[in-house]
Amino acid sequence: IPTSPSTTIKVKTTAAPIVVKNTFTKGLGKNSSGEEVKILQEKLKELGYFDAETTGTYCSQTIESVFAFQKDQGILFSWNEYGAGYFGNTTRAKLNKIISQKEQEKVAKKAISDLASETIVEDTKLLIASGLGKDAEGEDVEKLQQTLKDLGYYNGEINGKYDVATIDAVLEFQKEFSLISKDSDYGAGFFGPKTKKALEEALVKKESELHFGAVLAEMDFSQNTIIVAFEKQEKPVISKTKVFAVKPKEQLISMTLQKGDQGEIVKELQKKLIKEGYLNLMQETDFFGAMTEEALIQYQIDNGIIPAKNNPGAGIVGPMTRQSLNASLGGLTGV
Repeated sequence: IPTSPSTTIKVKTTAAPIVVKNTFTKGLGKNSSGEEVKILQEKLKELGYFDAETTGTYCSQTIESVFAFQKDQGILFSWNEYGAGYFGNTTRAKLNKIISQKEQEKVAKKAISDLASETIVEDTKLLIASGLGKDAEGEDVEKLQQTLKDLGYYNGEINGKYDVATIDAVLEFQKEFSLISKDSDYGAGFFGPKTKKALEEALVKKESELHFGAVLAEMDFSQNTIIVAFEKQEKPVISKTKVFAVKPKEQLISMTLQKGDQGEIVKELQKKLIKEGYLNLMQETDFFGAMTEEALIQYQIDNGIIPAKNNPGAGIVGPMTRQSLNASLGGLTGV
């Protein structure tokens, strides 16, 4: 039986052009230096191409990173081609568009977050009378117990009696929301107007995190997709049977990895190699060993990142390998 009506937000997305902001306005290459080169290094670092110090000097690492970006974006494919490693017109336009896209994604995500934290609160009213305390009984007490249980504060029986277990649950809630500091404070353990208001906001916060958390976790925007509209739809939100499924999102690999490394980021690499069919492991180990190295080399060869096993960069997760592995992450265009 639902105990509180609320507003569920349905997010709509649609194709729309990216409004490009010209972060970079001139060509850059070997021997270039200054603030614009430093910004270029920072942006390439954010995208996983550049992993050296941002010095503002167009060094060999910058040349290699620009070439890796050019190759991934289909601008050119070989060091022998004119403009390889040079930040010219085509490369500049492509990077400007990607930067603008990411900035617009941030704006769109903030719009969802703001909507979740502000708009829904106004529409949520807890259908429980305030003024409940020790020895009270009835349907309102039962609803209070169920609501506190949904939020993780009450573990007792839903019996409709404002007993010790209910008082303890209300006390815990009041302390967490700074309504009281100790059990002897005025109103401690009593379900009054202030506690009711705080409980309404707690319900909204949980519902927003569940619903919008799922949306944002799955929403990896494509270059032509931005949020354009929100649609409100009245529905009950607290129910014994309502389940919210949040799809786990794969993590981007954002650093160089090689044999001997270990940790959670290695697990992410192994997950991707297992998913692609290159690594024969039942479960990730978080250690970059010989099996992971061999699987990675084969992946690099098959995807045209290196021509042979003895090629420089074989078995190392560098800029081009990172981009290739991360490119397998899908995106959501509508919810």
